[in-house]
Amino acid sequence: MNTNSKKHLILIAVSLFLCMIFIDEASVAVTLPHIQATFHLTSVQTQWVMNAMFLPIAVLVLFGGKLADHIGTRRTFTIGMLVFWLASILCVFSNSGEMLIIGRALQGIGISFALATYAVLILQVFPQSESGTALGTCASYGAMFLAIGPLLGGALADYLNWRWVFALNIPLGPVILWMVYKCISKDIVAKEQVPFDIQGLLLFLIGFTLIIYALMQAVVLGWSNPMTIGLLGLGVILFVMFILSSLKRNFPLANLRLFKNRTFLSGTVILLCTQIIVMCLTYWAIWLQKSLGLSALVAGFALLPAGLPILLMGKIGGKWLDKFGPRKPILLGTVITFIGMIILASTAQLHSYWFALIGFLGYGIGAPLIISPSIAAVLGSVKPEHIGMASGILNTMRQLGAALCFAIVGVVITNIYNSKAYVQHFHHGNLYSIAFSYGMMTASIFAFISLIFAWKGLPHKKT
Repeated sequence: MNTNSKKHLILIAVSLFLCMIFIDEASVAVTLPHIQATFHLTSVQTQWVMNAMFLPIAVLVLFGGKLADHIGTRRTFTIGMLVFWLASILCVFSNSGEMLIIGRALQGIGISFALATYAVLILQVFPQSESGTALGTCASYGAMFLAIGPLLGGALADYLNWRWVFALNIPLGPVILWMVYKCISKDIVAKEQVPFDIQGLLLFLIGFTLIIYALMQAVVLGWSNPMTIGLLGLGVILFVMFILSSLKRNFPLANLRLFKNRTFLSGTVILLCTQIIVMCLTYWAIWLQKSLGLSALVAGFALLPAGLPILLMGKIGGKWLDKFGPRKPILLGTVITFIGMIILASTAQLHSYWFALIGFLGYGIGAPLIISPSIAAVLGSVKPEHIGMASGILNTMRQLGAALCFAIVGVVITNIYNSKAYVQHFHHGNLYSIAFSYGMMTASIFAFISLIFAWKGLPHKKT
């Protein structure tokens, strides 16, 4: 197979992979009422149908990146895809809520390994001068499906069955692996194998799991609940021990000294903040239904302007990155995204879809200018032998951003929505709009933080 054919094939494979996992993230949220009715789940069990996948992704993606440095990127991606594929079959044939939650957790484990390595697979096929366009193309397709996921999930749940969301993965998994093996004939493994940091792995797994779990439960229990405080406190202590242990070791699980590189630090912080905004898509769908009275299917259509521009802007951002470096596209993207969040926050109480449309477009145009250039900036700022670890770190930051969205933005919205003072003065439609407005104002703060890091931390010239 010639080089151009390999390029096209790996683009298709990675794009399908991203589309597949983003559909699973976004579509399942819309189908939760159907799943709850099928298995008679409690509200907590229903929440864990979502959380069971996000938790292992957040915790294991760093391990996946480190594993790739030891056994090879293609092998690690293959392990992840096989676990995800088998877990999807389990979800399709689940006969209880507990079985479905286990299947979702296994999906998260598989995704964590594949997510840590997909960008590295692209870099193995594309030269550095074309990597930005390649990453932008794949990310744009994936992010577009994140936006249309609610529409697809609503249609499948209403007209077929919620199990079809998971059934879509069954034919795609083997096809993706076949494409990857056709493009990458052999794995590249470091000649000198270094000792694996078992102590760091255990400290990270336990500490970060407790932190993410506490952040997820804060939406239900509240920040002042003793369990939230206890789990978060213990998790932070173990995570600090992980940091101290990593700084003392010659070959740590995560080389935290990489954060001394200003480009690496800025890129990972920008990705964390942007992921918080990406995950706000769930609350946009809820606002359209609660405040504007749209059905799940119509709400999915209404969110299309947040997804369709991504297809074009991802490619533009990638080409801009290849020509000028990461700073210009990221800076413009953060400005546009920040304006979009401010518009959503300031106009939510007007109950106008047309004002919201401007905010959705701000996200659809701005976010793809940020994500792929930031990934390329982070991976391009490290030595080749650290690229797997760097990929794991940046994806860990992104998953932390997803958890922080539900913990911070979600808590803001939930607390205001449940406030007795507000309930006395507003009916539920207006009340959710007020809560949503405060939530989007919180999201705009993170958009502003990413703007500052783009302005101050990224190089002015292409490196």
